[in-house]
Amino acid sequence: MPALRRIALVFSLVLALATAASAKTVKIRGYVTAVTSPTSFEIEDYKITGGGLALSFEKEGHDAAPEGFKPEDIRVGTDLEITGELDEKTGELRAQSIKVFLDEGKRLKRTAVIDRLPQILKQPDGSFSGAFFADGQQIRLAPATQVVFRPSHAEREALKKSGQKSATGEDEDIGLRPLQSLEEIHPNMLLTYEGTRQADGSLAASRLEFTRNELEPGEVKMWKALTPFGKNPDFQKFKPGEMTINGVGKFKIIPNQYVQRYIQELGHSLVPLYQRAMPESDPSKIPFRFFLVENKEPNAFALANGTVVVNSGLFDILESEAQLASVLSHEIAHAIQRHAWRQQQYHKGARTAMKIAGILGSAATGDSAIASATQLIDTAIKKGYSRSLENQADRLGLQYMYEAGYDIREAPRVWQLMTQKYGDKSSSFWSDHDNNTTRRSYLMAEIRNNYADADYSKLQKGSFSLTPVTEKIHDPSGKKVKVKY
Repeated sequence: MPALRRIALVFSLVLALATAASAKTVKIRGYVTAVTSPTSFEIEDYKITGGGLALSFEKEGHDAAPEGFKPEDIRVGTDLEITGELDEKTGELRAQSIKVFLDEGKRLKRTAVIDRLPQILKQPDGSFSGAFFADGQQIRLAPATQVVFRPSHAEREALKKSGQKSATGEDEDIGLRPLQSLEEIHPNMLLTYEGTRQADGSLAASRLEFTRNELEPGEVKMWKALTPFGKNPDFQKFKPGEMTINGVGKFKIIPNQYVQRYIQELGHSLVPLYQRAMPESDPSKIPFRFFLVENKEPNAFALANGTVVVNSGLFDILESEAQLASVLSHEIAHAIQRHAWRQQQYHKGARTAMKIAGILGSAATGDSAIASATQLIDTAIKKGYSRSLENQADRLGLQYMYEAGYDIREAPRVWQLMTQKYGDKSSSFWSDHDNNTTRRSYLMAEIRNNYADADYSKLQKGSFSLTPVTEKIHDPSGKKVKVKY
C-alpha cells in the first residue's frame, strides 16, 4: 500500500474514532429557531440534520396526526422533540426520530388581556380587516374573520335575569353578537382569538371575541388572601424585614433601601402604560409591588395581586439590567394576564373529578396513597396548560422589555446562563418550565418571528450596572459582611 494512502487511511480512522467519541445519544425538546431546509434546521445551538424520517405527533397528551402536516411545514417556532446522535464538538444532532407537538402548531385558540386598541378597519359591509399586535404577536384579519362581542359573566347574569335567552340555548352565549363599533374596544379587554399560524409566525384569525375584563368575586378574595404582611426592614440598622404570604411562605427582605428602590423603579417602568394610567379606584388596576428577598436560589415569582418577589440569588447569575428586566417582565405578564385565576378555573372541574376518581381507586391503600395520587393528578393536569401560560408570559415579557427600550436578545441569554450554571435541565428557576433549551429556543423563535425589524442600535442592555446592586445585596451595611442565606 502506498505511503500516502496508508497515511490517509490512518487519518480517516482517527477522525472516525474521534467523531464517535464525541457523539452521544440525546433527546431534546425545543422550538425551531432557524430553518435551512425541510431536513436541516436549528433548535437553539443544536444543528439538526437527517431527512426522510416519519414524523410523530402529539397534542394535549394524545397522539394525533394532523391532516396535511409534512416536514416542509416545520418552521421557526415549531415545537419538536428530537432523539438522535449529538456531536458535542460541532453541535450537529443527527435525528433518529422527530415528534411534533401541536399546542403551538397551526391552529390556535388563545385568550389575552389587550393593552392597546387594535389597528383594524370596519368595512361598509360590516366586516373588519387589517392587522394588529396583541398577545405578543401579529394577528391578521380578512373579510371572512368573525368579530364578535361577548358579555362578561356579570353582564350575562344581568341579561339572564331580564329574561334574555341565547340563540343557541346556552347560557354562555346570552348577549353574544357581532361587534358593532371599534369604540366598544379599549385597553384591558379580554381578547379570545382563533386562527391558523402562518409561515412568517403571524396568525390569520378566523374569529376574534372581545369581552370586558372584570375581576370575579373569587379572584378578589384571592388578591386579599395573598396580601403580604410582616415587618419592614430597618434600613438604618441593616436588619432584614420579615414578610409572610399565606399559603406561599416567609421571606427576609434585603435591608438596603438603595436596592429595594432600584427593584421597585425598574419593575414599575416595565408595567404597561395602560395599567399605570388607570385610576387607583379602578378595581382592575393591579397594585404592583416588588420585593428583593434573601434567597440564594435564582428565582422570581408573581402573585395575582401584583406582588412580585425576586430572590437575591438571581444577581449571582445575571449579567445585565436587560436580563433582570426580562425576568421582571415575565412575572408582570403573569399578573396582568390573570394566570393564577385562569389556571385555577381551567382545571377546577377536571381536578375535582379526577381527585374523586383517585380517592375511590386508592381508598383501600390508606391516606398516604390518596395524597400521592392526588398530587400526581394535580401535576398531570397542570402541565399542559401551564406551558401555554408560561409561553404567553414569555411573549408578553419580550413586548414589555422592547417597549421599555431593552435589548430583547438578553431574554434568551438568561437561559443560556442558567445552563452554564446548572446544566440543561429544569431548575428551581420558574420550576413549571421545561428545560433551559426549551425556554431559550421559544424566546429566540418569538424574537425572529415578531421582531425581525427591531433596530437593536436603539435598544440597550441597561444604562445601569448590576454590580452596585449585587454588592449591596451581599453587603447591605457597606462593611463587606456577606449576607448569610
